[in-house]
Parts: sequence; C-alpha cells; structure tokens
Amino acid sequence: MSNVIGTATGGVSVKLILDPAAINFMLLAPNGMVGKFIFSLATKTVARAKIIAPVRTARAPEEASRSGVLRSSIGILDFTPTFQGMQAKVVVNVSYALPVHYGLAGGVPIRPKNSNKVLRFPSKAGTILFRAETTQGKTTPNPFFWKALMEVLIQDPRVKILSATFDPGTPL
Repeated sequence: MSNVIGTATGGVSVKLILDPAAINFMLLAPNGMVGKFIFSLATKTVARAKIIAPVRTARAPEEASRSGVLRSSIGILDFTPTFQGMQAKVVVNVSYALPVHYGLAGGVPIRPKNSNKVLRFPSKAGTILFRAETTQGKTTPNPFFWKALMEVLIQDPRVKILSATFDPGTPL
C-alpha cells in the first residue's frame, strides 16, 4: 500500500506522504487535536449541567447541607483513547441522579420517619398531615444532563448532529 495520495498534472509531480505516527497522535492522544476537542466538549457539558441541574430547596435547617449535592457531583470520570477514538465519560455521582433525570413511574415508597405513622408535608398554607403506612411518590423526568449535552453540541459549529432523541424508556 502506498502513502502517495495523488499527483498533479502539467509536468509537476506532487507527492504527499502521510505520517502514521502524527495521524495517530492527532486522533488518539489526549493532547492531540481530537482529544482537546472532546475534552472541551466534556468540560462545557459539565459546566452547563451544573447550571441547569435541579437543586433541592432546604425546608429545614438540617437539610441545608444537602442542597446542591447533585450539582456538585457532576464531573468528568474518565478521558481515554478507545478502539473507537477518544472518549470522555461525564458522570453524576449520586444515587438519586437517575430518578431525577428519568423520573419515577410508580414512585418509591415514602415512609414516615416517626413511629406514630404520620406523614407531614409542609406547604404554604401550613403543614399537611397524612396518616398512612406508606405512599407512592411520582416524579416527572428532568433530563438536565441530556439538555446540557444537546445545548453544548448545538452551539459548536464543528458538530453536526445527525439524529438525537431523548427516550426515558420505562421510568425507574
């Protein structure tokens, strides 16, 4: 197999020789041209996801420390070359990220904390009490991660999206 790409006509011959090591570096090295591009997309996606991810509002002073945990857990886990090219893994590292992103269909059981089997839900009108063993919570999907990725990709003129759909499938 020849490294010659083509020749010009008119008495002048042009020979272009490709350097396989340089091409591999450009395509597969983390600090190559493609690696830098993928890393910049991953970094922008993390930054955008941290802005649009929902934040739990603290209803009581003891809950204030938990607010913003979802946002702070978003980051880049891995940035490596693979057999398919460069790969950046952007993750949300909290157990409730998937239910927030995809929603809950039937919900998960909500159990009272105290022994008298009463559930209390604060509201603007005052505390609402329900006497129950458990109740089923239901949440609608908030695909903040998908939205962040699409916003970043759409804004970059070097990216052409051929097809993209968010399908939560069967909610958790």
